[in-house]
Amino acid sequence: MSHLDLEQWRGSLMQLRALKADGLLTTGHVREVAGSFGVTERTVWRRLSSDPPPGGDAAPTRRGRAPYELTQTDLVAYIIYNGNIAHLHRARCGVLDGSLTAAGNPVPQALAEGWRGTRPVALRTLQRAFASQLSSGMRAGMTEGEAGRRRHEVYLERDSVPRNQVWEMDHARLPLMVQTRRGAATNPWLTSVLDCGTRAVLGWCLATRPNASTVLTALAMALTHDPARGPFGAVPRLVRVDQGLEFAAESVQAALGSLSVTRDRLPGYEPHLKGKIERFHRTVQDAFSKGQPGFTDGPRDKAGNLLGPLKDDPKSRAAAQQAEVKPMSLEEFARRFAKWAHWYNTKKPHSMLNGATPLQAWEADPFELYRIPADTIRHLLMAVKSEHTIGKNGINFNSRTYHHRKLSGRAGERVTLRHMPNDPSFVEVYLNGVHWCTAHPKDELTEEEKDAIFEERRAKKTELKRLHGQARKIAQEELMIAGDAPETQMATENSPTRPAPAPTPPKRQTPAPPHKLPTRRQRKRAPRLDILGIVDPYTDTDTDTEPKPVDLSEYHRPDHQTTESSP
Repeated sequence: MSHLDLEQWRGSLMQLRALKADGLLTTGHVREVAGSFGVTERTVWRRLSSDPPPGGDAAPTRRGRAPYELTQTDLVAYIIYNGNIAHLHRARCGVLDGSLTAAGNPVPQALAEGWRGTRPVALRTLQRAFASQLSSGMRAGMTEGEAGRRRHEVYLERDSVPRNQVWEMDHARLPLMVQTRRGAATNPWLTSVLDCGTRAVLGWCLATRPNASTVLTALAMALTHDPARGPFGAVPRLVRVDQGLEFAAESVQAALGSLSVTRDRLPGYEPHLKGKIERFHRTVQDAFSKGQPGFTDGPRDKAGNLLGPLKDDPKSRAAAQQAEVKPMSLEEFARRFAKWAHWYNTKKPHSMLNGATPLQAWEADPFELYRIPADTIRHLLMAVKSEHTIGKNGINFNSRTYHHRKLSGRAGERVTLRHMPNDPSFVEVYLNGVHWCTAHPKDELTEEEKDAIFEERRAKKTELKRLHGQARKIAQEELMIAGDAPETQMATENSPTRPAPAPTPPKRQTPAPPHKLPTRRQRKRAPRLDILGIVDPYTDTDTDTEPKPVDLSEYHRPDHQTTESSP
Protein backbone atom coordinates (compact mmCIF):
# COMPACT_ATOMS: atom_id res chain seq x y z
CA MET A 1 0.00 0.00 0.00
CA SER A 2 1.36 3.40 -0.96
CA HIS A 3 1.72 6.31 1.42
CA LEU A 4 -1.46 7.87 0.04
CA ASP A 5 -3.43 4.63 0.60
CA LEU A 6 -2.17 4.36 4.18
CA GLU A 7 -3.37 7.85 5.00
CA GLN A 8 -6.74 7.06 3.43
CA TRP A 9 -6.94 3.85 5.48
CA ARG A 10 -6.27 5.70 8.70
CA GLY A 11 -8.80 8.37 7.79
CA SER A 12 -11.48 5.74 7.06
CA LEU A 13 -10.87 3.99 10.39
CA MET A 14 -11.12 7.34 12.18
CA GLN A 15 -14.50 8.00 10.53
CA LEU A 16 -15.78 4.52 11.42
CA ARG A 17 -14.72 4.97 15.05
CA ALA A 18 -16.58 8.28 15.16
CA LEU A 19 -19.75 6.57 13.83
CA LYS A 20 -19.29 3.80 16.38
CA ALA A 21 -19.00 6.31 19.21
CA ASP A 22 -22.24 7.99 18.08
CA GLY A 23 -24.02 4.64 17.71
CA LEU A 24 -24.47 5.08 13.98
CA LEU A 25 -22.06 2.40 12.71
CA THR A 26 -23.63 -0.24 10.48
CA THR A 27 -22.38 -3.30 8.58
CA GLY A 28 -22.87 -1.41 5.33
CA HIS A 29 -20.31 1.14 6.39
CA VAL A 30 -17.76 -1.59 7.18
CA ARG A 31 -18.49 -3.40 3.89
CA GLU A 32 -17.87 -0.26 1.81
CA VAL A 33 -14.53 0.47 3.51
CA ALA A 34 -13.36 -3.15 3.15
CA GLY A 35 -14.22 -3.16 -0.55
CA SER A 36 -12.42 0.11 -1.17
CA PHE A 37 -9.14 -1.21 0.25
CA GLY A 38 -9.43 -4.84 -0.88
CA VAL A 39 -9.60 -6.37 2.61
CA THR A 40 -12.16 -8.49 4.40
CA GLU A 41 -14.89 -7.09 6.65
CA ARG A 42 -13.37 -9.08 9.48
CA THR A 43 -10.14 -7.10 9.16
CA VAL A 44 -12.05 -3.84 9.50
CA TRP A 45 -14.09 -5.07 12.51
CA ARG A 46 -10.87 -6.28 14.17
CA ARG A 47 -9.28 -2.83 13.81
CA LEU A 48 -12.36 -1.13 15.18
CA SER A 49 -12.44 -3.38 18.23
CA SER A 50 -9.25 -1.87 19.63
CA ASP A 51 -7.96 1.61 20.14
CA PRO A 52 -5.53 2.98 17.53
CA PRO A 53 -1.83 2.48 18.40
CA PRO A 54 0.32 5.54 19.27
CA GLY A 55 1.96 5.58 15.86
CA GLY A 56 -1.31 5.26 13.98
CA ASP A 57 -3.00 2.29 12.35
CA ALA A 58 -0.80 0.06 10.24
CA ALA A 59 -1.58 -0.73 6.65
CA PRO A 60 -4.02 -3.60 6.18
CA THR A 61 -2.77 -6.88 4.77
CA ARG A 62 -4.38 -7.97 1.54
CA ARG A 63 -5.71 -11.40 0.85
CA GLY A 64 -3.24 -14.06 -0.27
CA ARG A 65 0.46 -14.68 0.30
CA ALA A 66 2.75 -11.92 1.62
CA PRO A 67 4.87 -10.16 -1.05
CA TYR A 68 8.36 -11.52 -1.73
CA GLU A 69 11.19 -9.67 -0.04
CA LEU A 70 14.48 -9.43 -1.93
CA THR A 71 17.48 -10.95 -0.19
CA GLN A 72 21.09 -9.87 -0.21
CA THR A 73 21.85 -12.71 -2.61
CA ASP A 74 19.22 -11.41 -5.02
CA LEU A 75 20.79 -7.94 -4.99
CA VAL A 76 24.29 -9.28 -5.64
CA ALA A 77 22.97 -11.52 -8.43
CA TYR A 78 21.25 -8.49 -9.99
CA ILE A 79 24.68 -6.82 -10.29
CA ILE A 80 26.42 -10.00 -11.51
CA TYR A 81 23.85 -10.56 -14.27
CA ASN A 82 23.80 -6.80 -15.08
CA GLY A 83 20.10 -6.32 -14.38
CA ASN A 84 18.91 -9.33 -16.42
CA ILE A 85 16.17 -10.62 -14.11
CA ALA A 86 15.28 -13.49 -16.45
CA HIS A 87 18.83 -14.84 -16.29
CA LEU A 88 18.79 -14.33 -12.52
CA HIS A 89 15.58 -16.37 -12.30
CA ARG A 90 17.13 -19.21 -14.34
CA ALA A 91 20.16 -19.29 -12.04
CA ARG A 92 17.92 -19.34 -8.96
CA CYS A 93 15.87 -22.19 -10.36
CA GLY A 94 19.07 -24.09 -11.22
CA VAL A 95 20.16 -23.91 -7.60
CA LEU A 96 16.77 -25.07 -6.28
CA ASP A 97 16.54 -28.06 -8.66
CA GLY A 98 20.13 -29.12 -7.91
CA SER A 99 21.62 -28.64 -11.41
CA LEU A 100 23.57 -25.54 -10.33
CA THR A 101 23.55 -24.29 -13.91
CA ALA A 102 21.84 -21.47 -15.77
CA ALA A 103 21.59 -21.64 -19.56
CA GLY A 104 24.37 -24.24 -19.54
CA ASN A 105 26.75 -22.16 -17.41
CA PRO A 106 27.57 -22.86 -13.76
CA VAL A 107 26.08 -20.68 -11.06
CA PRO A 108 28.65 -18.92 -8.84
CA GLN A 109 29.21 -20.77 -5.58
CA ALA A 110 28.34 -17.77 -3.42
CA LEU A 111 24.95 -17.40 -5.12
CA ALA A 112 24.25 -21.12 -4.81
CA GLU A 113 24.88 -21.01 -1.07
CA GLY A 114 22.64 -17.98 -0.65
CA TRP A 115 19.69 -19.43 -2.59
CA ARG A 116 19.89 -22.97 -1.27
CA GLY A 117 16.79 -23.80 0.81
CA THR A 118 14.66 -20.81 -0.27
CA ARG A 119 11.18 -21.12 -1.71
CA PRO A 120 10.60 -20.98 -5.48
CA VAL A 121 9.55 -17.61 -6.89
CA ALA A 122 8.01 -16.88 -10.28
CA LEU A 123 9.74 -14.61 -12.78
CA ARG A 124 6.96 -12.05 -12.62
CA THR A 125 7.22 -11.97 -8.83
CA LEU A 126 10.94 -11.21 -9.03
CA GLN A 127 10.34 -8.46 -11.57
CA ARG A 128 7.71 -6.83 -9.35
CA ALA A 129 9.99 -7.10 -6.33
CA PHE A 130 12.91 -5.39 -8.03
CA ALA A 131 10.65 -2.66 -9.45
CA SER A 132 8.94 -1.93 -6.13
CA GLN A 133 11.76 -2.42 -3.63
CA LEU A 134 14.57 -0.66 -5.53
CA SER A 135 14.55 2.94 -6.70
CA SER A 136 15.33 3.82 -10.30
CA GLY A 137 18.61 5.38 -9.22
CA MET A 138 19.59 2.24 -7.31
CA ARG A 139 18.82 -0.01 -10.27
CA ALA A 140 20.74 2.29 -12.65
CA GLY A 141 23.68 2.41 -10.26
CA MET A 142 23.79 -1.39 -10.01
CA THR A 143 23.89 -1.80 -13.79
CA GLU A 144 25.65 1.39 -15.01
CA GLY A 145 27.72 2.51 -12.05
CA GLU A 146 28.09 5.98 -10.59
CA ALA A 147 27.02 7.75 -13.77
CA GLY A 148 23.69 5.92 -13.74
CA ARG A 149 23.10 6.70 -10.08
CA ARG A 150 23.85 10.40 -10.57
CA ARG A 151 21.43 10.56 -13.47
CA HIS A 152 18.56 9.85 -11.07
CA GLU A 153 19.99 11.73 -8.08
CA VAL A 154 18.22 14.75 -6.60
CA TYR A 155 20.52 17.55 -5.44
CA LEU A 156 20.07 20.41 -3.04
CA GLU A 157 20.53 23.75 -4.78
CA ARG A 158 22.93 26.28 -3.29
CA ASP A 159 21.61 29.48 -1.78
CA SER A 160 21.57 32.52 -4.04
CA VAL A 161 24.43 35.01 -3.66
CA PRO A 162 24.89 38.65 -4.73
CA ARG A 163 26.58 39.51 -7.99
CA ASN A 164 30.30 38.91 -8.46
CA GLN A 165 30.80 37.28 -5.06
CA VAL A 166 31.20 33.64 -6.07
CA TRP A 167 32.66 32.42 -9.36
CA GLU A 168 32.90 28.97 -10.88
CA MET A 169 35.65 27.94 -13.32
CA ASP A 170 36.06 24.84 -15.46
CA HIS A 171 37.31 23.50 -18.79
CA ALA A 172 35.28 21.91 -21.57
CA ARG A 173 36.41 20.36 -24.84
CA LEU A 174 34.11 21.58 -27.58
CA PRO A 175 32.84 19.21 -30.31
CA LEU A 176 34.24 21.40 -33.07
CA MET A 177 37.28 21.02 -35.32
CA VAL A 178 39.53 24.08 -35.81
CA GLN A 179 42.91 24.64 -37.43
CA THR A 180 45.89 25.89 -35.45
CA ARG A 181 48.93 27.72 -36.82
CA ARG A 182 51.01 24.55 -36.71
CA GLY A 183 50.06 20.92 -36.55
CA ALA A 184 46.90 18.96 -37.23
CA ALA A 185 43.34 20.18 -36.81
CA THR A 186 42.02 19.68 -33.29
CA ASN A 187 39.09 20.28 -30.97
CA PRO A 188 39.59 23.43 -28.87
CA TRP A 189 39.29 23.63 -25.11
CA LEU A 190 37.19 26.37 -23.51
CA THR A 191 38.17 27.77 -20.11
CA SER A 192 35.39 29.96 -18.75
CA VAL A 193 34.47 31.96 -15.64
CA LEU A 194 30.80 32.21 -14.61
CA ASP A 195 29.24 34.45 -11.98
CA CYS A 196 26.96 32.36 -9.74
CA GLY A 197 24.75 35.29 -8.80
CA THR A 198 23.84 36.56 -12.27
CA ARG A 199 24.89 33.62 -14.55
CA ALA A 200 27.03 36.05 -16.57
CA VAL A 201 30.05 34.65 -18.39
CA LEU A 202 32.77 37.02 -17.22
CA GLY A 203 35.89 35.56 -18.80
CA TRP A 204 36.92 32.86 -21.21
CA CYS A 205 39.89 31.55 -23.16
CA LEU A 206 40.18 29.17 -26.12
CA ALA A 207 43.29 27.03 -26.61
CA THR A 208 44.39 23.68 -27.96
CA ARG A 209 44.65 22.38 -24.41
CA PRO A 210 44.08 23.92 -20.98
CA ASN A 211 46.98 25.06 -18.83
CA ALA A 212 47.81 27.69 -16.23
CA SER A 213 48.11 30.37 -18.91
CA THR A 214 44.55 29.84 -20.14
CA VAL A 215 43.30 29.98 -16.55
CA LEU A 216 45.07 33.28 -15.93
CA THR A 217 43.83 34.70 -19.23
CA ALA A 218 40.23 33.90 -18.35
CA LEU A 219 40.70 35.36 -14.86
CA ALA A 220 42.23 38.54 -16.29
CA MET A 221 39.23 39.04 -18.56
CA ALA A 222 36.81 38.42 -15.69
CA LEU A 223 38.59 40.87 -13.40
CA THR A 224 39.03 43.67 -15.94
CA HIS A 225 36.27 46.24 -16.32
CA ASP A 226 35.90 46.87 -20.05
CA PRO A 227 32.98 49.14 -21.02
CA ALA A 228 32.92 47.51 -24.47
CA ARG A 229 31.90 44.21 -22.86
CA GLY A 230 29.47 45.72 -20.39
CA PRO A 231 29.47 46.61 -16.69
CA PHE A 232 31.14 43.34 -15.71
CA GLY A 233 34.58 43.02 -14.18
CA ALA A 234 35.44 43.17 -10.46
CA VAL A 235 37.26 41.21 -7.77
CA PRO A 236 35.22 38.30 -6.31
CA ARG A 237 35.25 36.81 -2.85
CA LEU A 238 35.53 33.12 -3.78
CA VAL A 239 36.31 31.00 -6.86
CA ARG A 240 35.22 27.35 -7.09
CA VAL A 241 37.47 25.03 -9.10
CA ASP A 242 37.97 21.29 -9.37
CA GLN A 243 41.09 19.17 -8.86
CA GLY A 244 42.63 20.04 -12.24
CA LEU A 245 46.37 20.65 -12.15
CA GLU A 246 45.90 23.92 -14.05
CA PHE A 247 44.04 25.42 -11.10
CA ALA A 248 46.71 24.18 -8.66
CA ALA A 249 49.58 25.93 -10.47
CA GLU A 250 51.73 28.29 -8.41
CA SER A 251 51.05 31.19 -10.78
CA VAL A 252 47.28 30.79 -10.31
CA GLN A 253 47.63 30.54 -6.54
CA ALA A 254 49.87 33.62 -6.45
CA ALA A 255 47.51 35.65 -8.64
CA LEU A 256 44.41 34.85 -6.59
CA GLY A 257 46.31 35.21 -3.33
CA SER A 258 47.60 38.65 -4.28
CA LEU A 259 43.98 39.77 -4.74
CA SER A 260 42.81 38.11 -1.48
CA VAL A 261 40.49 35.77 -3.39
CA THR A 262 39.67 32.44 -1.73
CA ARG A 263 40.14 29.39 -3.96
CA ASP A 264 37.71 26.56 -3.15
CA ARG A 265 39.06 23.29 -4.61
CA LEU A 266 36.14 20.88 -4.83
CA PRO A 267 36.48 17.08 -4.62
CA GLY A 268 37.32 15.32 -7.84
CA TYR A 269 34.64 13.87 -10.11
CA GLU A 270 31.84 15.80 -8.40
CA PRO A 271 30.45 17.99 -11.20
CA HIS A 272 27.23 18.70 -9.33
CA LEU A 273 29.20 20.80 -6.84
CA LYS A 274 29.74 23.36 -9.62
CA GLY A 275 26.60 22.73 -11.57
CA LYS A 276 26.21 26.27 -12.92
CA ILE A 277 29.39 26.18 -15.00
CA GLU A 278 28.58 22.63 -16.12
CA ARG A 279 25.18 23.79 -17.33
CA PHE A 280 26.74 26.74 -19.12
CA HIS A 281 29.11 24.45 -21.03
CA ARG A 282 26.15 22.32 -22.14
CA THR A 283 24.50 25.51 -23.38
CA VAL A 284 27.65 26.34 -25.34
CA GLN A 285 27.56 22.96 -27.04
CA ASP A 286 23.83 23.07 -27.77
CA ALA A 287 23.33 26.73 -28.67
CA PHE A 288 26.70 27.64 -30.20
CA SER A 289 28.81 24.69 -31.34
CA LYS A 290 26.02 22.96 -33.25
CA GLY A 291 25.64 25.90 -35.61
CA GLN A 292 29.33 26.17 -36.54
CA PRO A 293 31.02 24.48 -39.52
CA GLY A 294 33.17 21.60 -38.40
CA PHE A 295 30.78 20.32 -35.70
CA THR A 296 32.03 16.81 -34.87
CA ASP A 297 28.93 15.45 -33.09
CA GLY A 298 26.78 15.67 -36.21
CA PRO A 299 25.29 12.82 -38.27
CA ARG A 300 27.59 10.24 -39.88
CA ASP A 301 27.37 7.71 -42.68
CA LYS A 302 27.52 3.94 -42.27
CA ALA A 303 31.35 4.05 -42.31
CA GLY A 304 31.42 6.53 -39.42
CA ASN A 305 32.44 9.56 -41.50
CA LEU A 306 30.92 12.96 -40.85
CA LEU A 307 28.29 14.01 -43.35
CA GLY A 308 29.37 17.63 -43.07
CA PRO A 309 32.00 19.49 -45.11
CA LEU A 310 34.94 18.17 -43.04
CA LYS A 311 36.30 14.78 -42.02
CA ASP A 312 37.60 14.24 -38.51
CA ASP A 313 39.60 11.03 -38.89
CA PRO A 314 43.30 11.25 -37.88
CA LYS A 315 44.56 11.27 -41.47
CA SER A 316 42.22 14.11 -42.50
CA ARG A 317 43.10 16.10 -39.39
CA ALA A 318 46.83 15.84 -40.16
CA ALA A 319 46.35 17.01 -43.76
CA ALA A 320 43.80 19.73 -42.98
CA GLN A 321 46.17 22.60 -43.82
CA GLN A 322 46.65 21.33 -47.38
CA ALA A 323 43.00 20.36 -47.92
CA GLU A 324 40.80 22.23 -50.36
CA VAL A 325 38.16 22.83 -47.67
CA LYS A 326 39.95 23.80 -44.47
CA PRO A 327 38.56 24.12 -40.94
CA MET A 328 38.19 27.60 -39.54
CA SER A 329 41.19 28.95 -37.68
CA LEU A 330 41.28 29.12 -33.91
CA GLU A 331 41.44 32.92 -34.12
CA GLU A 332 38.28 33.06 -36.25
CA PHE A 333 36.52 30.70 -33.86
CA ALA A 334 37.52 32.94 -30.94
CA ARG A 335 36.02 35.98 -32.70
CA ARG A 336 32.76 34.11 -33.24
CA PHE A 337 32.64 32.95 -29.65
CA ALA A 338 33.24 36.49 -28.39
CA LYS A 339 30.15 37.68 -30.27
CA TRP A 340 28.11 34.76 -28.94
CA ALA A 341 29.24 35.40 -25.36
CA HIS A 342 28.16 39.04 -25.70
CA TRP A 343 24.76 37.88 -26.95
CA TYR A 344 24.48 35.40 -24.07
CA ASN A 345 25.13 38.11 -21.47
CA THR A 346 22.93 40.80 -22.97
CA LYS A 347 20.11 39.12 -24.92
CA LYS A 348 19.46 35.57 -23.72
CA PRO A 349 16.84 35.27 -20.94
CA HIS A 350 17.64 32.82 -18.15
CA SER A 351 15.06 30.61 -16.49
CA MET A 352 16.77 30.80 -13.08
CA LEU A 353 16.69 34.61 -13.27
CA ASN A 354 12.91 34.76 -13.77
CA GLY A 355 13.35 35.42 -17.47
CA ALA A 356 15.90 38.22 -17.06
CA THR A 357 19.21 38.35 -18.90
CA PRO A 358 22.53 38.23 -17.01
CA LEU A 359 23.05 41.91 -17.83
CA GLN A 360 19.67 42.86 -16.35
CA ALA A 361 20.34 40.79 -13.23
CA TRP A 362 23.75 42.44 -12.84
CA GLU A 363 22.40 45.96 -13.15
CA ALA A 364 19.47 45.25 -10.80
CA ASP A 365 21.77 43.98 -8.02
CA PRO A 366 22.86 46.86 -5.73
CA PHE A 367 25.73 44.92 -4.17
CA GLU A 368 28.89 47.04 -4.12
CA LEU A 369 31.75 46.00 -6.39
CA TYR A 370 35.49 46.22 -5.74
CA ARG A 371 37.62 47.02 -8.78
CA ILE A 372 41.36 47.50 -9.30
CA PRO A 373 43.18 49.20 -12.22
CA ALA A 374 43.42 47.24 -15.43
CA ASP A 375 47.20 47.68 -15.62
CA THR A 376 47.62 46.02 -12.23
CA ILE A 377 45.46 43.08 -13.28
CA ARG A 378 47.30 42.74 -16.56
CA HIS A 379 50.73 42.39 -14.98
CA LEU A 380 49.48 40.06 -12.24
CA LEU A 381 47.72 37.57 -14.48
CA MET A 382 49.61 37.53 -17.77
CA ALA A 383 51.64 34.34 -17.48
CA VAL A 384 52.20 33.60 -21.16
CA LYS A 385 55.72 34.88 -21.73
CA SER A 386 58.56 34.28 -24.17
CA GLU A 387 61.96 35.73 -25.04
CA HIS A 388 62.34 37.71 -28.28
CA THR A 389 64.87 39.96 -29.99
CA ILE A 390 63.89 43.42 -31.18
CA GLY A 391 64.33 43.57 -34.94
CA LYS A 392 64.88 46.43 -37.31
CA ASN A 393 61.15 46.66 -37.97
CA GLY A 394 59.96 45.97 -34.41
CA ILE A 395 59.09 42.76 -32.58
CA ASN A 396 57.97 39.85 -34.75
CA PHE A 397 55.56 37.66 -32.79
CA ASN A 398 52.93 35.19 -34.03
CA SER A 399 53.23 36.38 -37.65
CA ARG A 400 52.67 39.99 -36.57
CA THR A 401 54.96 42.96 -36.13
CA TYR A 402 54.53 44.95 -32.91
CA HIS A 403 55.86 48.46 -32.43
CA HIS A 404 56.13 51.22 -29.84
CA ARG A 405 58.02 54.47 -29.65
CA LYS A 406 60.19 53.18 -26.79
CA LEU A 407 61.59 50.45 -29.05
CA SER A 408 63.45 53.07 -31.09
CA GLY A 409 67.21 52.54 -30.96
CA ARG A 410 66.99 49.10 -29.28
CA ALA A 411 67.29 46.76 -32.26
CA GLY A 412 69.16 43.60 -31.30
CA GLU A 413 68.26 43.72 -27.59
CA ARG A 414 66.50 40.78 -25.90
CA VAL A 415 63.13 41.45 -24.28
CA THR A 416 60.45 39.36 -22.58
CA LEU A 417 56.92 39.37 -23.97
CA ARG A 418 53.72 38.62 -22.10
CA HIS A 419 50.44 38.26 -23.94
CA MET A 420 46.96 36.83 -23.77
CA PRO A 421 46.36 33.85 -26.09
CA ASN A 422 43.03 35.14 -27.41
CA ASP A 423 43.92 38.82 -27.66
CA PRO A 424 46.62 39.61 -30.27
CA SER A 425 45.91 43.35 -30.10
CA PHE A 426 48.80 44.00 -27.69
CA VAL A 427 51.85 42.50 -26.02
CA GLU A 428 53.52 43.63 -22.83
CA VAL A 429 57.26 44.20 -23.27
CA TYR A 430 59.64 43.71 -20.32
CA LEU A 431 63.25 44.87 -20.42
CA ASN A 432 65.62 43.44 -17.79
CA GLY A 433 62.63 42.19 -15.80
CA VAL A 434 60.93 45.62 -15.69
CA HIS A 435 57.84 46.53 -17.69
CA TRP A 436 58.96 48.72 -20.57
CA CYS A 437 55.95 49.36 -22.80
CA THR A 438 52.77 47.96 -24.36
CA ALA A 439 53.35 47.29 -28.05
CA HIS A 440 50.58 47.05 -30.64
CA PRO A 441 50.51 45.54 -34.14
CA LYS A 442 51.95 47.81 -36.81
CA ASP A 443 48.75 47.64 -38.86
CA GLU A 444 46.64 48.81 -35.91
CA LEU A 445 48.71 51.85 -34.93
CA THR A 446 46.92 55.17 -35.04
CA GLU A 447 48.34 58.23 -36.76
CA GLU A 448 49.19 59.74 -33.37
CA GLU A 449 51.14 56.62 -32.38
CA LYS A 450 53.03 56.62 -35.68
CA ASP A 451 53.87 60.32 -35.25
CA ALA A 452 55.11 59.55 -31.73
CA ILE A 453 57.45 56.87 -33.13
CA PHE A 454 58.87 59.30 -35.71
CA GLU A 455 59.21 62.05 -33.11
CA GLU A 456 61.04 59.69 -30.74
CA ARG A 457 63.45 58.74 -33.51
CA ARG A 458 64.14 62.39 -34.37
CA ALA A 459 64.56 63.31 -30.71
CA LYS A 460 67.15 60.58 -30.14
CA LYS A 461 68.99 61.56 -33.31
CA THR A 462 69.06 65.22 -32.21
CA GLU A 463 70.21 64.28 -28.72
CA LEU A 464 73.00 62.10 -30.08
CA LYS A 465 74.12 64.90 -32.40
CA ARG A 466 74.14 67.36 -29.50
CA LEU A 467 76.25 65.04 -27.35
CA HIS A 468 78.75 64.50 -30.17
CA GLY A 469 79.03 68.26 -30.68
CA GLN A 470 79.63 68.84 -26.98
CA ALA A 471 82.32 66.15 -26.88
CA ARG A 472 84.00 67.58 -30.00
CA LYS A 473 84.05 71.07 -28.50
CA ILE A 474 85.71 69.84 -25.32
CA ALA A 475 88.36 67.95 -27.31
CA GLN A 476 89.11 71.02 -29.45
CA GLU A 477 89.57 73.19 -26.37
CA GLU A 478 92.02 70.69 -24.91
CA LEU A 479 94.05 70.63 -28.11
CA MET A 480 94.19 74.43 -28.28
CA ILE A 481 95.45 74.66 -24.70
CA ALA A 482 98.07 72.00 -25.31
CA GLY A 483 99.40 73.76 -28.46
CA ASP A 484 99.53 77.40 -27.24
CA ALA A 485 100.86 77.25 -23.65
CA PRO A 486 104.64 76.64 -22.93
CA GLU A 487 105.43 73.42 -21.24
CA THR A 488 106.75 75.05 -18.09
CA GLN A 489 103.82 77.44 -17.91
CA MET A 490 101.29 74.64 -18.25
CA ALA A 491 103.09 72.67 -15.56
CA THR A 492 103.05 75.69 -13.27
CA GLU A 493 99.36 76.37 -13.90
CA ASN A 494 98.34 72.76 -13.49
CA SER A 495 100.37 72.23 -10.28
CA PRO A 496 101.28 75.57 -8.67
CA THR A 497 102.49 74.01 -5.40
CA ARG A 498 104.75 71.45 -7.09
CA PRO A 499 108.47 72.51 -7.27
CA ALA A 500 109.93 73.15 -10.68
CA PRO A 501 111.90 70.25 -12.13
CA ALA A 502 115.72 70.43 -12.28
CA PRO A 503 117.18 71.81 -15.50
CA THR A 504 118.10 69.21 -18.07
CA PRO A 505 121.81 69.22 -19.04
CA PRO A 506 122.42 70.13 -22.68
CA LYS A 507 122.86 67.27 -25.02
CA ARG A 508 126.21 66.71 -26.66
CA GLN A 509 126.13 68.03 -30.18
CA THR A 510 127.45 65.90 -33.00
CA PRO A 511 128.76 67.73 -36.05
CA ALA A 512 126.61 67.20 -39.07
CA PRO A 513 128.22 65.48 -42.04
CA PRO A 514 128.68 67.49 -45.26
CA HIS A 515 126.17 65.30 -46.94
CA LYS A 516 124.23 62.25 -45.94
CA LEU A 517 125.69 58.95 -47.06
CA PRO A 518 123.34 56.49 -48.77
CA THR A 519 122.39 53.44 -46.82
CA ARG A 520 123.18 49.91 -47.91
CA ARG A 521 119.60 49.29 -49.01
CA GLN A 522 119.58 52.50 -51.02
CA ARG A 523 122.86 51.54 -52.67
CA LYS A 524 121.43 48.16 -53.65
CA ARG A 525 118.29 49.72 -55.08
CA ALA A 526 120.02 52.59 -56.93
CA PRO A 527 120.19 51.98 -60.72
CA ARG A 528 123.60 51.81 -62.44
CA LEU A 529 123.21 53.99 -65.50
CA ASP A 530 126.90 54.21 -66.28
CA ILE A 531 127.02 50.59 -67.32
CA LEU A 532 124.91 51.35 -70.38
CA GLY A 533 126.75 54.54 -71.14
CA ILE A 534 123.86 56.71 -70.11
CA VAL A 535 124.64 59.94 -68.39
CA ASP A 536 122.34 61.15 -65.67
CA PRO A 537 121.04 64.54 -66.81
CA TYR A 538 120.85 65.71 -63.23
CA THR A 539 124.54 65.07 -62.63
CA ASP A 540 126.78 68.11 -62.46
CA THR A 541 129.14 67.76 -65.44
CA ASP A 542 131.50 70.49 -64.21
CA THR A 543 132.52 68.50 -61.15
CA ASP A 544 134.70 65.49 -61.11
CA THR A 545 133.03 62.20 -61.72
CA GLU A 546 135.23 60.58 -59.18
CA PRO A 547 133.87 60.93 -55.65
CA LYS A 548 136.05 62.71 -53.21
CA PRO A 549 137.38 60.76 -50.27
CA VAL A 550 135.54 61.32 -47.04
CA ASP A 551 137.29 61.72 -43.75
CA LEU A 552 135.44 59.32 -41.47
CA SER A 553 137.27 60.42 -38.37
CA GLU A 554 135.00 63.38 -37.93
CA TYR A 555 131.97 61.05 -37.66
CA HIS A 556 133.39 59.30 -34.62
CA ARG A 557 131.99 60.41 -31.29
CA PRO A 558 134.58 61.84 -28.86
CA ASP A 559 133.84 59.18 -26.27
CA HIS A 560 134.57 56.44 -28.85
CA GLN A 561 137.91 57.88 -30.14
CA THR A 562 141.07 55.85 -29.53
CA THR A 563 144.74 56.94 -29.54
CA GLU A 564 146.68 56.16 -32.67
CA SER A 565 149.27 53.52 -32.09
CA SER A 566 152.73 53.72 -33.59
CA PRO A 567 153.54 51.52 -36.57
